[in-house]
Amino acid sequence: MENNQKISNECIHIFFDYVNSSQFKECTILFLGEFSIGPIYRIDTIEGQKIRQEWISKNLSYHPKDYYAKDFFSSFLKFTEEVRSIPKENKIAIWKSKNTESYLGLCFALSILGDRDQIRVIDLSEANRKILQKNYEIRFAGEVSPEDLERIRKASEKNEYLSEEMKMNLIKKWQFFSESKDILRIWKDDRVHSIPEDYYDDFIVAYAKKIGAEKDFYTATKLIGSVLYHSANDLSESHTSCDAFFDYRIRILIKRGVFEAQDIFKPDLKYKIKLIS
Repeated sequence: MENNQKISNECIHIFFDYVNSSQFKECTILFLGEFSIGPIYRIDTIEGQKIRQEWISKNLSYHPKDYYAKDFFSSFLKFTEEVRSIPKENKIAIWKSKNTESYLGLCFALSILGDRDQIRVIDLSEANRKILQKNYEIRFAGEVSPEDLERIRKASEKNEYLSEEMKMNLIKKWQFFSESKDILRIWKDDRVHSIPEDYYDDFIVAYAKKIGAEKDFYTATKLIGSVLYHSANDLSESHTSCDAFFDYRIRILIKRGVFEAQDIFKPDLKYKIKLIS
């Protein structure tokens, strides 16, 4: 738990995004699951963790794979143990934003908590409208200032606890996705969709043309930055923010003859690419 705080009979707050919760007097548990990319098939089992690790080691060449292949699992096991260890008398608040990670994180946490009651779900977009009187969606908890987070926390103490029916529906969602063998998931139209791994390929090519990669070589960093910046607005969805996934797709397109590349072994996405006409 954050700051090694001890669990007493207070409310425990669970987050799935980077967030400045240091001013919370109550305990917080943070898990950055990156559930939008890679296999999550039976990920709560040794079999599933091995499948995910093998896929990441094979496909994510960019350096964050050390996190996704190694640190992810230590964080995953730590999170699972922390949630299971929450005493029965504690109230629990699970925070979610408009993204795949926090939605599937919520579903996963509820599957661990089982028959626990006294669980509230704090929807940041809803709180942003009703409590802060701001009319826009919150895609990530880090978009909310510490002061506004505290206002939301206090106001949400009056929220009703999650109903048994809703809890079971969310647990079933986790069971569905954790039995799926898809490797890419996005948030669109207020729900998670499993999509083909080549879903963004045409978009990558389109933005390569926009930055001028038909005529000259550009770094992968520039192209990936452009794709990350524009795709959420142009496609009206919340997607993975993982550079490594887009690097993976660019390398696939290089192998297919869509791009030619220079300095392909340079670290930190410094290799250059150009569209083959």
